[in-house]
Amino acid sequence: MSDQNNSNEVTVKELLLTIKEYFREIISKWWIVGIITALFVSFFLYKHISHTVTYPYEIKFMVEGESSQPALGGLLGQFGIGQKSTNPAKIQEVGKSNTNFKKIAFSKKDGEFIANKIIEIYNLDEMWSSENEEFKNFRFKDAELKSEIEQLAFKRLSLFTWKGNGNNGMPLLSMNYDFDNAIYMISSNAENADLSYNLSNALYENVEYFFETEILKNKSKTLEILNKKSDSLKIVLQNKNIELARFDDRSVGVVNNVYKSKRNLLQQEFLAVSNLYAEIMKNIELAEFNLNNSKALFLVVDKTLKPIFGTRSKIVEKVLIGVVAGLFLSILFIVLSKFIKSAMNE
Repeated sequence: MSDQNNSNEVTVKELLLTIKEYFREIISKWWIVGIITALFVSFFLYKHISHTVTYPYEIKFMVEGESSQPALGGLLGQFGIGQKSTNPAKIQEVGKSNTNFKKIAFSKKDGEFIANKIIEIYNLDEMWSSENEEFKNFRFKDAELKSEIEQLAFKRLSLFTWKGNGNNGMPLLSMNYDFDNAIYMISSNAENADLSYNLSNALYENVEYFFETEILKNKSKTLEILNKKSDSLKIVLQNKNIELARFDDRSVGVVNNVYKSKRNLLQQEFLAVSNLYAEIMKNIELAEFNLNNSKALFLVVDKTLKPIFGTRSKIVEKVLIGVVAGLFLSILFIVLSKFIKSAMNE
């Protein structure tokens, strides 16, 4: 028992001696600690000085299926019918498509294209003109993109907006999806408050319009055609019914084969139109159900206020981060060097 206590005492003593030895090693290499810490502090000070003020803006929304027949939709939902949800990847793909970006870039805000506003704020024409003189003082005049230089400018503008090679490497505009909460997030982070606000809202409005209205145009046209056909058939059906009634009025008391033949013919025509009308009405009900069931309902969950104050870099915070990071890494470097040297000597 006493031997075990002595062993424990020796172990603790050795541990304390080891800690003391490493501490002396760190103190003796204070210059390494000082240099590494100074480098990190300088790096974070540079980040503070070169910090670009940006104006972040965010819209959070969710997309739900909409049905004008909830009872029927709920019943069909038990069998996996009529409860369709919009594919998140599809919504993001549409949002980031060139077609949609073109609508965003050439939407006018304060009488100017958003595309030209981006070029002006970030001096993209000067950046591009270093490679191609045609870009000097370049601005889009319309959304046609007829010339090669306009097409190239649009392509570069799209990459700059979505990928970001300015703005501290951050994209101007992004669209993401939170699978855990089923919420979409549109974020913009530009050097101009109005630009940041307009980019996010233009993206949201275009995606919302596409899925709530534009994507249903063909189905709406089909329903419109069916309604027109039903109206015309209804008139024909009424006319046939009146024609049959008039024939009966003119033939009161008359019973012969000619009468029966004509009446049967009128009756068959009436029934044929009636059956066709009933079939059209069934198709209209089905088309209306499919149309309503296909609608995507966009619901804004959260929308930040229009940015007024930009992001700021705090010098004290940057210096503290530099000091902590420098001390930690320099001490880690010294301790690992001492440990490796001791292990090799053994």
